[in-house]
Amino acid sequence: MSAKLIHRELKALPRYIRRNGPLAAPQSAKAVVLPNPFLPWQNPKTGRWAPPKYSLRQQAELIKKAKAEGTVHLLPPGVKLPQPEAFAPPPVQTSVSAGKAKAPVQTPSTSATPATAATPATAATPATSAITPDPRPSTSRNRLNVKASRGVAVTVEWDRKPVAKTVPGADTGSRLYAGKKKMFKGSKLERSIPQRAWRTWVLLHDMRKRIRRYKTHYVHKRHNPLKPSRTAAKKLPF
Repeated sequence: MSAKLIHRELKALPRYIRRNGPLAAPQSAKAVVLPNPFLPWQNPKTGRWAPPKYSLRQQAELIKKAKAEGTVHLLPPGVKLPQPEAFAPPPVQTSVSAGKAKAPVQTPSTSATPATAATPATAATPATSAITPDPRPSTSRNRLNVKASRGVAVTVEWDRKPVAKTVPGADTGSRLYAGKKKMFKGSKLERSIPQRAWRTWVLLHDMRKRIRRYKTHYVHKRHNPLKPSRTAAKKLPF
């Protein structure tokens, strides 16, 4: 499934370059840069964003099938799988036993003939004892090798990777209260107790003055009947 996806993207690469221009240069001379179909894409000419070529549901289905086939490391990085290179199979190694060959056991009957002392079964050959090198080069941050897959003989580099979100406390396993000042924030009534206590103290501090000011507010505005009325001068409208 992963090889089919890469073949499909390689086939659509010339059309993508004709429409949107060339991609960034690859890190390796023998690699090919492909647009990541698992991430949204912004048109450099218009500035508008286009949705990913494969939706999140399709990405989940592709990852599920790739896990069954063992080719998850060939998929492009996306929201569902930010680091597919972590699923790359380890290199196959064989134990080195060429330098530590077992010494032949000599018996009185075979001590006279040293040529027949070592049997072919105990003799170590370089082909089987040497470590077989991994045909895949080491995968870099965004480089994937697909030479070992079915029918794919090209090294692919994806142009974009998803932005890694740092979750506080993910490394320790306690994300609930990580990065918070208080363990339990409490209810809103409990959190506002200091502010309400301060406001109550301010109001009670000069409560007598406020009561006196309230009671004498209308006393100063009361009209004196012995005082002659004053007619305000009429203002002209212009």
